[in-house]
Amino acid sequence: MDVTSATGYMQNFFTGEGGFTHGGALEGPYGAGRVAYIDAYDIAARAAALLTGPPRGGETYALTGPEAPTHEEIARMVRG
Repeated sequence: MDVTSATGYMQNFFTGEGGFTHGGALEGPYGAGRVAYIDAYDIAARAAALLTGPPRGGETYALTGPEAPTHEEIARMVRG
């Protein structure tokens, strides 16, 4: 089983690896690039389903968020 992952994890905003500056900008290691964030708990749930289900071979599962917004777009969504 080949599992590819997202480019960023939602938990990064809580661990200090990504977040808002005092000026309200969203910063992180991606610059102006798009980021397909996903929650680590969603990855764990999918892995549990795959590992406890019927055997599968040679399949690839892309684990990623539903979209890949920029940090600027994420900041706008969060601020409302």
